[in-house]
Amino acid sequence: MKIYHNPNCNKSNKTLRLILANLKLHVIYIVRKTELIWKENYYYHKMKNEEIIELIINYPNLLGRTIVINDNYGVIARHPKRVLELFD
Repeated sequence: MKIYHNPNCNKSNKTLRLILANLKLHVIYIVRKTELIWKENYYYHKMKNEEIIELIINYPNLLGRTIVINDNYGVIARHPKRVLELFD
């Protein structure tokens, strides 16, 4: 399984939006909060999932975790070995 994402492609961005919108957690948990764009512009804002998803689409560096989905199971791979769960 390989996952590729092209931030310059509308369909790829739509797919990423769909994946992020269907996570069973608040999207803020996968935002890379150390990025300058986040610290300078959004750190103190209370935002809805949809707003954060749009930020991730517009600033792909904000996506701090790899998300891998296989059938009806997915992992947020903060640690790279988490993706191995998909093969159990």
